[in-house]
Amino acid sequence: MLEEMGAVTESMAQTGRNRLRKQGKAAVWALNGTIDEIKRREALVHANMSGFEKKRDSKHLKLGPESGHKDESENMQSSYLFSPFRTIGYVCSNVPFDVMARGGAFLVSLSVGRNIQTYDVRERISSVCSWGDFVFAGAGQSIFAYRKGKIEWSIRNEEGEGVLLMCVYGGYLVTYTEKNSLVVWNILTREFGRNEGVLCMIHPATYLNKFILGKKDGILELWNIRTGKLIYQFSSFKLSITCLEQPPVLDIIAVGLASGVISMYDIRKDQELFQFKQDGSVTSIGFRTDGPPMMCSSNDNGDIFIWDLSKRRILNQWIFDSPDSIPRLLKHRSGHSAPPSIIRFYQDDSHFILSASRDRSLRGFSIFNDSQNTELSQKPFIKKPISLNFSLEELRLPEILSFAAQPTKEKYWNNIITAHKGENVARLWSWRRKAIEKFVLKTSDKSSIKKEITGIVSDSLNKTLVSSSLDGTIKFWKISTGKLMYTLDIKLPITLMRYQKSSDLLAIVCDDFCIRVIDIETIKIVRELWGHTNRITDLVFSYDGRWIISSSSDLTIRTWDLPVGCLIDAFRTPSICTSLDFSPTGDFLATTHIDSYGITLWTNKSQFSEVFVRSIQESEIKTINLPAVLEENSSGMIDFSLKNIPNDTDIFYKAEYTSSKQINQMLTLSSIPRFKLNTLYNLDIIKLRNKPKEPPKAPKNAPFFMTLLKDTSKDTIPSISYTNESLETDKRVSRIINMKDLSVESQFTKLLKQGAAQKDYTKFISHLKTLNPSSIDFEIRSLSLDSLFSEIIWFLDALTQSLKRRIDFEFIQICMAKFLNIHGDIFIENPNNDALQQSLVNWEKEHKIISIKLKKLVDYCSGVLSFIRN
Repeated sequence: MLEEMGAVTESMAQTGRNRLRKQGKAAVWALNGTIDEIKRREALVHANMSGFEKKRDSKHLKLGPESGHKDESENMQSSYLFSPFRTIGYVCSNVPFDVMARGGAFLVSLSVGRNIQTYDVRERISSVCSWGDFVFAGAGQSIFAYRKGKIEWSIRNEEGEGVLLMCVYGGYLVTYTEKNSLVVWNILTREFGRNEGVLCMIHPATYLNKFILGKKDGILELWNIRTGKLIYQFSSFKLSITCLEQPPVLDIIAVGLASGVISMYDIRKDQELFQFKQDGSVTSIGFRTDGPPMMCSSNDNGDIFIWDLSKRRILNQWIFDSPDSIPRLLKHRSGHSAPPSIIRFYQDDSHFILSASRDRSLRGFSIFNDSQNTELSQKPFIKKPISLNFSLEELRLPEILSFAAQPTKEKYWNNIITAHKGENVARLWSWRRKAIEKFVLKTSDKSSIKKEITGIVSDSLNKTLVSSSLDGTIKFWKISTGKLMYTLDIKLPITLMRYQKSSDLLAIVCDDFCIRVIDIETIKIVRELWGHTNRITDLVFSYDGRWIISSSSDLTIRTWDLPVGCLIDAFRTPSICTSLDFSPTGDFLATTHIDSYGITLWTNKSQFSEVFVRSIQESEIKTINLPAVLEENSSGMIDFSLKNIPNDTDIFYKAEYTSSKQINQMLTLSSIPRFKLNTLYNLDIIKLRNKPKEPPKAPKNAPFFMTLLKDTSKDTIPSISYTNESLETDKRVSRIINMKDLSVESQFTKLLKQGAAQKDYTKFISHLKTLNPSSIDFEIRSLSLDSLFSEIIWFLDALTQSLKRRIDFEFIQICMAKFLNIHGDIFIENPNNDALQQSLVNWEKEHKIISIKLKKLVDYCSGVLSFIRN
């Protein structure tokens, strides 16, 4: 639904009713609503910009494009973090519906913007009708034929005329276009032939190839659609004919006029039999065929004239099964009749969204199953007699300004509380009963607060209550005693406040369009987020407390990274976002907009793909169209989140950040897994622990009576086939062993010697990092202990050189510890070996420099953290 309903401009779908009559049942679907002027833009807030306009460039003050200037056929895009998913809460629009009979079931085809049920077309649907297994939807200059949920074919009016009305007769599809032409299409061959000011049309029963057209000037005409000729023109009604319908009587039709007159007209005799009068223009007429003669008519105020009905924008099915012929409500599907003003996710599984609207209702919408959508009942407050002539709108409670919900104890007591416009009481609701409680919480304000309180939250332990006010103060109260503990003066009117429990952070919005983040523990402002150029309408923390998502009257929705304090994502919407909330699971961002009757869902792409965020500039903000009820050819929210990835994916989405090996000679650790380093350091302990407690025992001899089977496979000599070529090759090969090829040096020793010769041990250290802990231990133990201790000195020089480069710090330290543990006694036993002693002195000198620097950095960080905590 949730396109603004105009007058219900077409009669109940004729084809469906004819089939219903054959079934001997009546199921009437009624659309009712009132015409409201849609507010397109909210007035811009005029504020004094002098205090902060110097902080932003003048280009930041430009607003995005108007919503009406965007072509709706434009492909949906996505921002760096969010992708449009779907819109929930829509039920129907002002386009007349169509009823089909399939066995004992009756199907209703509805138009919602660019969707017929869930099947998208490129333009807004203007008319719907059905024939056989087909459902036809007129959209722009095209007609789309759907069969079992899929587009079978489409035809386009080559004259460039948009389709306004459609009706099926036999194998023909009769359409009326915006250029006052009547076009007849052959459904099987898809060929057309062509006829001004037609508002409605009908095929009278038993009149072969004949159609009756009702015009704006009150003229009723009978046409032969096969020959395309006018057969007869009836007497003029002198008023616009808005509706035509045939009762279960031949030659009689009901003619609805703009004045509210319903005329029963005999088309064979060209005379009026009698007439009825109702309030408002006649928009639809229906007749009951399975019982007492009954006629239903509707007007442009949303009234159905069997009885007084005041529900707006609601799709109801009524059943006539009572003995007194009075219908009762059988099924219904409804949504808001005005744009939602506040939305909040309910429960931790992100299943339901609570929504309050200017239509003065509180509803729950399921993001998974539309059939679970519900309105919370206000029945205890609307039990006034119908004779008082109150409309349902007038009987509702005032508009909800704010609400809060807690699902933890919903089975035991009321768990939703609301504040209403113009009331000094808070009202309680039960989500389990889906109804309001008759008791209220009265308030008697005796405080010294002079200005309106704009926010109130409780900390995670329910010990401290925080309130914000338009006087620019944030007050901290002790809940147990009710005493004021601390006041933080911002010196600017605070219009909005949100709290994040897991991080104890408080976000406030002031009139200077700045978002300030306050740490409740220290009661200090820790972040100021500048960027919005108009009034901030709402904000929310992400589920993990790392992001803040805010919306503003400048048409933008911005995402801020709190640890860095910068803008990491932003996009414009065609209309102002009035409220938003982030799902507790982190999958969805839900938004409402000033001219939309639904709730828009955006998928968080970081949940389904790799997204590498960065600080963005104002010039990178783009406009994204709101999603339809459901996108065509999609299977779920993952498809939506990954569908429109921009061309620069290598930069923002799929490009893995490769860290440089070292930054400005900073102390850099190796990328070796921690378990490998721990194993190397504790290898001696591990070997000692794994040593068996008892020596292995020899296997017992088998008993004498058991025959031992000889393993003949070991005695088998594999057969070798010799060829002439192989024999000649063997003759040429020398059988004398070359002693040079029998080198016993390992790769470890070779690279160590090569590094000593070149004074560069980079390749040696790289090879050392690839060895497993046991191999490293073995190679260190295998270092040559000749009289010059060459390999010992080279190994020490290699470790010292890596230490100077400040790379692989922890790996080098462990290797040195292992080396000293194995060969430490060499330095004690050879105090006169200058080369050996100098290599150790070089290591000690470099190690001391790094230790002093590292200790200073650790002490500085420790001092800063202690200062912040205190």
